[in-house]
This record gives sequence, structure tokens and C-alpha cells, in this order.
Amino acid sequence: MLVLRKRLGWTQPQLGEFIGVTEQTVRNHEKGRHRLRLELWQYKKLHQLMARVGMTIDDLPDPPK
Repeated sequence: MLVLRKRLGWTQPQLGEFIGVTEQTVRNHEKGRHRLRLELWQYKKLHQLMARVGMTIDDLPDPPK
């Protein structure tokens, strides 16, 4: 999500508000402390943002194992 957020030029609170999570959730996910558990509507919102900047799911980094 960090890659997407940076391409959009958004802050953590902006991204969190758009996809319906807290700033803390975005921060923890970006630092690798937490994996997102999103509802379908939230995934659709992420897809919309990715399309805005010409990204696909393959452009996102794989999570650490």
C-alpha cells in the first residue's frame, strides 16, 4: 500500500479514510506489523485507486513470509 499511497501523493489518513480503515491500520500495514483484512467493497476501492495511477495487483510487493 505504501507504493500506491506514494504514487497518489496521499497521506496515511487520506488513504485510510478512502478505504475505510484508520490511519493506525495503514501505518501498521506499511511497517509490516499488520496484514489488512478488508471487505470486498474495500478491495474495490483499492482497485479504483490503483487504476488511477496505472497500477495492477502485480505491481504491489508480496507480503513478507
